[in-house]
Amino acid sequence: MAKRASLSSGRLKTPKQKLEAPSVAETPKAATTTQEKKRPLKERAKQVMMYIHPDAHDQLRMLSIKEKKELNTLYIEALDMLFKAKQLPQIATPDD
Repeated sequence: MAKRASLSSGRLKTPKQKLEAPSVAETPKAATTTQEKKRPLKERAKQVMMYIHPDAHDQLRMLSIKEKKELNTLYIEALDMLFKAKQLPQIATPDD
């Protein structure tokens, strides 16, 4: 039986680089270009996973049925309400 190669044997030897924080000019900006805005929100958005109490989930589902809105829409509304309460820009709502 042939001996398996170790995982470390295939690694490239590169000098360690000092990590630096990106300058203000290098930090990514919000998607404001018209080309970027034309893409569907699902392609531009970040997926977030969270854990909530089962009763809270049931209540959200009932609210979504009552208001005829998707759960995701309710989550976005809740984020915007949080941003407003903290005096932050309400940017969770897509401007499509």
